[in-house]
Amino acid sequence: MNVVTRRHWHKKTVYLKEYESPALLDLIENIDQLSCPVHYLKEGDTTTVMRVEVNDKTWVIKKYNLINMWSRIKRALTLSRAARSWRFSFLLRCLEIKTPSPIAFIENTWGPFRKESYFISEYIPGVTALDYFSKFTSKEEEMIVMANKLLRQIKLLFQAGVTYGDMKASNFIINPEGVFFVDLEGMRRYKNSFLFKRAKMRDIKRFKKNWKEMPLCQEIFFSLT
Repeated sequence: MNVVTRRHWHKKTVYLKEYESPALLDLIENIDQLSCPVHYLKEGDTTTVMRVEVNDKTWVIKKYNLINMWSRIKRALTLSRAARSWRFSFLLRCLEIKTPSPIAFIENTWGPFRKESYFISEYIPGVTALDYFSKFTSKEEEMIVMANKLLRQIKLLFQAGVTYGDMKASNFIINPEGVFFVDLEGMRRYKNSFLFKRAKMRDIKRFKKNWKEMPLCQEIFFSLT
C-alpha cells in the first residue's frame, strides 16, 4: 500500500497512490468549491455527505464541520474525524470486514490547528440494513444468511477490541456482495478491558434498538452478546 502525504500550512492531504490522477488532485485542491457533479446525501451542522462523479467513477465525500471553539481545540489535540475514518477503514479491511475503499482524507488547517476535514471513499450502492430486513415477512434463507454475515462482522469487530460508537441500521449497507460498514468516525479501539466492555454494551444496546418493531430480526439479532 503506497500512501502519499502532503502537508502545508493551510492543508494536510493523505491519499492512496493508486488513485492519483489529475481529477483527484483537482478535487483535493478545490475541495471547498467542487466543480464536479454533486448529489447531497446529507446536510447537517456537523457533517455533510456528498456523492460525486469523478472521471466516470462515483465517490462519497464526507465533510466534518467544527461548530465552535471547543470543537476546534479538541480536534487540535486528537485525530480529526476524517483521519479516524481513514484509519479504521484500513483496520476493518485487515479484519476482513467489508467497508468502502478509502481514497483520501483532507484537513483544512491553520498551522497546528485543524478546521474542516474531509474523508473520500468509493461509493457502495445498496440499501440500509433496516430497509433490507424489513422486506421479509418470514424467516427466509436469504434473510438468515445475510443476518449471520452481519453478526459475524460485528463479532470480528468486538474480537479486535473495537467498538462502533454508532450502530444504527443506516450504518450497515447491504448489496449482493454482502454487508458494508460505513460512517466509521465513531469507532474506538481499547486497551482497557473495562472501558471496552462498557462501550461494547452501549453498541449492543443501540444495535438491538434498530429491531424493536421487527420480531423476526429480534429472534436472530438479540443473540448478540
